[in-house]
Amino acid sequence: MRGVFGPVFCVGLTIPALCYSQDDCFEVLRYTGRNDVSQAQTYAIANRIYSQQCEGSTYKENKSLNIGLEAVVKAIPLKFNLGKGSDLEKMESFCQSYHGFLQQNFSEAITASTVSVDSVKAWESCQRFKNSGIEFSPNVLSSFVTISVRKTDPNPVTVEKIEYDPSILDCQTTSDDSNPKKSLPAKAFTRKTLNSGDQWHVSCGRIGQKQGAETFYPSTYLSVLTTAGPFSLPIQSETEIGSTSAREISENMKVLAARLDDTAKRRLSCKVFHTDESGWGQAPSIVARSPEFLNEGYTLAGGGCELGGEGRRAHNGPITQSIPTAEADGWYCRAMDPPNIPLDYSVRAYAIYCRVN
Repeated sequence: MRGVFGPVFCVGLTIPALCYSQDDCFEVLRYTGRNDVSQAQTYAIANRIYSQQCEGSTYKENKSLNIGLEAVVKAIPLKFNLGKGSDLEKMESFCQSYHGFLQQNFSEAITASTVSVDSVKAWESCQRFKNSGIEFSPNVLSSFVTISVRKTDPNPVTVEKIEYDPSILDCQTTSDDSNPKKSLPAKAFTRKTLNSGDQWHVSCGRIGQKQGAETFYPSTYLSVLTTAGPFSLPIQSETEIGSTSAREISENMKVLAARLDDTAKRRLSCKVFHTDESGWGQAPSIVARSPEFLNEGYTLAGGGCELGGEGRRAHNGPITQSIPTAEADGWYCRAMDPPNIPLDYSVRAYAIYCRVN
């Protein structure tokens, strides 16, 4: 899906999808928060923006963040409808709508949002650097981590130190000031000056710890300290599946693939059952239900109603109810004459039953 400002990615299956415009800083959110449920991440981002940019239901500009209104608006999850208009109008709309949302969901939102605080802070830090001409782009795999740094404006910046736990990460850099063309182990005293257009990388292998038959990679941080400030990337814990589990999963995948292949060959079959006309009157009703179809494995999928009948049509009469029965095994229809216009009606009900063959 493509948004106004670029590609958009969405997270979420059983709850409304969580969507963001995709850029390097949103990759920080995606990688650092991927072990959190989507709803917790939604609340974390929305609460953070609301607390810093809003006062009650009113927008208050917070220039101390040095992020920029456009970036803030792009960060607001699509769950919160911003409407149309300028970034300022969208921000004002968010403050108003989220203020009302919190009044009804405060406890749930605050509790869930604590899960993703670190990933949201990392996004804010990344965005501040981006606005200062320094772009951080992470890539986090189960056993490998990379941070790419790119300088986009004329003012030079210097990496002064790289901090990480050497018992968890084994890191190298593409170069430093003393060896501009050679990959070197990342050290606490690593120093690299970046000018406009320069790109530089820190790559780390994750050191696994055995946990039964599996290899466990602990959570940790990788920090790049620069003359413009520090950038710290939270790294979620990971588990590499052991060989026994891998074989079991492989067998399960074969079974699943066979079932999917079988499902692709199956077809939906539907039948329609309808009643005769009901008796004529000012409020006729009738139910379409087919025990025969139900016994054959069909399930109610829908239905409808028809006023009048053969040789005699209804005039100005409304269908007042067209709904499934309480047991969801048939379709109920009811009609009624308008007030002060005494007319008799007849109604017929239709029930649609479907099954997969």
